[in-house]
Amino acid sequence: MTQLAPGGTCIAISALTGSEVPLDYARVRQIPDTGLDFFNLFFEFRREPASLGLRRLVHLVSTGKLIPLLGMEADWHEIGRVAQALLDRQFPGKAVLHIS
Repeated sequence: MTQLAPGGTCIAISALTGSEVPLDYARVRQIPDTGLDFFNLFFEFRREPASLGLRRLVHLVSTGKLIPLLGMEADWHEIGRVAQALLDRQFPGKAVLHIS
């Protein structure tokens, strides 16, 4: 957070691992108008089901307002090759498997 610009916000994404993250509040307070917010997927799904967010994403893609980066498209039968390519980071973006 000490790298935030004045007025910046740091979003902490929660994990269930119990990891500790040190934070120097004294230094952070020296940066004007900064904020710290927490994002916990478990609580987000309590507030709104994932299906609503997925519906919004599908709408944005279908109307051309969001263009996802598709790194690979393949037939479903090639799932092993595609999964390995994802693990090996052979392409950026997402993989799409077509069901024939």
